[in-house]
Amino acid sequence: MDDQTITNRAIKEKNIEKLFKLIPDSLPEQIQYALKQSVEDLSTVEADLDKLQDYISKVHSNDLNIQYLGLNRCRKLLNNSQLALPREQLIEILLQNNFLITTLQIALNNKVQLLQYEALWIIYNIVCLTQQEMKNIFDNNAINILLLVHDSQIDEIIELGICILAKISGESVQFRNMLLQKGIVEQLLKLAPCYQLNNPDIFTSILWAMANLGKQKHILKKVHFSKKLTQILSEILLSVQDESQILYACWGLYYLSDNDDGQQYFSLKPPVIQKLTLLLNSQNESFITPALKTIGNILTGNEEQTAQVLNTGVLKVFEMLLTQNYSQVIQREVCWSLSNIVAGTPAQVDQILKNDSLLKSLFKQFQQGEAQIFKEMSYFLSNLISYTDLNSIGHFLTQYDCFQKMSIMLDINDETIRRIILEGILEFSKKIQYNAKLQEYKQLMENSKIIDKVKIIQNNVANDLSEQAIEILQTLDQEEFV
Repeated sequence: MDDQTITNRAIKEKNIEKLFKLIPDSLPEQIQYALKQSVEDLSTVEADLDKLQDYISKVHSNDLNIQYLGLNRCRKLLNNSQLALPREQLIEILLQNNFLITTLQIALNNKVQLLQYEALWIIYNIVCLTQQEMKNIFDNNAINILLLVHDSQIDEIIELGICILAKISGESVQFRNMLLQKGIVEQLLKLAPCYQLNNPDIFTSILWAMANLGKQKHILKKVHFSKKLTQILSEILLSVQDESQILYACWGLYYLSDNDDGQQYFSLKPPVIQKLTLLLNSQNESFITPALKTIGNILTGNEEQTAQVLNTGVLKVFEMLLTQNYSQVIQREVCWSLSNIVAGTPAQVDQILKNDSLLKSLFKQFQQGEAQIFKEMSYFLSNLISYTDLNSIGHFLTQYDCFQKMSIMLDINDETIRRIILEGILEFSKKIQYNAKLQEYKQLMENSKIIDKVKIIQNNVANDLSEQAIEILQTLDQEEFV
């Protein structure tokens, strides 16, 4: 299924009193006073784009107050969504004259936390938009950012550092690998309880980082970390009301489930699956998407996991999602989930075969002709005729013109869809080979032009499809077909 990256977090402006606390008492009183005065003066004044070059030159100054002014003004410009200049162009100008390198050095090495704070915020803004710079700079400095978070006692510095780590973790496999090797999971698990109650902003940033780290397949080699992340994200999903925290927990569970083929390590308790199903009723697709993707992945697991999902009443919700005006992304995810269910036990398949209103809603999607819906529908039909007992499937095949639908899919110029359909037809042909209804089913396939199309495919397309087509005809074993 399509992967998605969680959106960037918005960092909130801190009040003047909190910024004052970022000025060390060890500085001379005159410098402390000057910095506090600058904090107060600049807090209500917008930065001037026309003075950008002056601000940049100030960042390179050796004077702390001047350097702070330059950093603050550059950061204000980056935060200004109403700026006439596109942010990409602004960043392009900033990246000239070693601006980012100087800013990074300030963030990592400066002993004045007020300057570190502004520098880290600038870096976060830049990495959120410029992946190349993110790669160039942070693949070499990731460990330093991690150490900064580990060593800092300042919440504002910790929050920004975590946001930077979270952002790049979601984009760079190399960066993610290094963070995992350096023990970021343990560090985040240690930090999370400290902030869950007393600082929800930092806790939410920690959840974002946890979620993005779950994208890494290698984490499953350290099963303890995978289970621990799954456990804490599950607990968060059940216990919080904050929408951002729910969203990050959902995405984290999706990434963890998506990286565990066959659900060997990943499993959720029934209350968590129930909560994911409840989220499918949301009016906000940003919740529905990760919840639905996670449920779809659970349905690729064993029979017990599929039963746990079905016990939540998810089929009613699936029908609602198919009939309401949701995006094609949502609707094709539902089709994919249903295709996983029909690869389950006979009792599980029967819950779909006997649900006429759900099937009508499902096949209504077929009529709209969207390519991705066709792909998921091909999995559904192929799995259904492959895994379902002949005694259960006969009425379904005729009532819903399934052979005609599969015939239409064989005309689509998409090798994946045709391969999936041919696989289903081949498995079905093997099942009916010695069945009393062999002639009846072959006649249905003839009437829908499936046989004619299989004959064409055996001669005119790629080798693997041709081999499938030949095997189908040989299995049906009729001279007039070969």
